[in-house]
Amino acid sequence: MFGNMVHHWRPSDNLEYSFRPGGWHLNDRGTLVGVIQYRRVNGKAMLRRLTREGALLCYADTSEDACDRLWEWHRRTRSSRRGA
Repeated sequence: MFGNMVHHWRPSDNLEYSFRPGGWHLNDRGTLVGVIQYRRVNGKAMLRRLTREGALLCYADTSEDACDRLWEWHRRTRSSRRGA
């Protein structure tokens, strides 16, 4: 009756609720990658992506987009930090 379903990993699988209302932490194997916060910008609901140091990266309309782009930034900067 039920078939096997394949789960494709997504960065949002590593999203955890923050103790601050409207905030979530994105982690990579227990290490904080960044923070996603809900905000209103010019009357529109937006999600802003912050580095773990609190620097603003940019805004997103959906949580999936926010997670995907924050994860891409993390992977890109992680590899450049390793080579330094």
